[in-house]
Amino acid sequence: MTKPAKVSPSSNSGDNWYALNNGDKIRSKKAVDTTVEALRALAKISDQVLPKIEKAMEAQLAERKVKVVKRRWIAQSQEALYSNPKLWKSSIEIVPGWWLGTNYSNGAKREMLATAAQVAKDFDVQLKFHLV
Repeated sequence: MTKPAKVSPSSNSGDNWYALNNGDKIRSKKAVDTTVEALRALAKISDQVLPKIEKAMEAQLAERKVKVVKRRWIAQSQEALYSNPKLWKSSIEIVPGWWLGTNYSNGAKREMLATAAQVAKDFDVQLKFHLV
């Protein structure tokens, strides 16, 4: 007799969330959905938010001392995210003209949102989030 597969309580309970300015937590089951929706919410604040986030993320990736592929996290085209066209399907359009690479670990998504939270402060916005 086989045992039923164990399901982590966080895998389907919506433990991923973000909130702007201490507002209600916007929950989702997947970390990628939380990341996309948080960036979409920030993009509504100003058309300068995503360019500033892109620049901050690029600077953060450039500072890494390990020799790894330093792919962009967000960009204005799928081609700028991934040089391999097969990976273009691993991107989501945040808002028209801005794409998020999704082929990253949840740890990398946490880094993305932490960087976005720092930029959001420049617009007097507080971004809080939790990804599992």
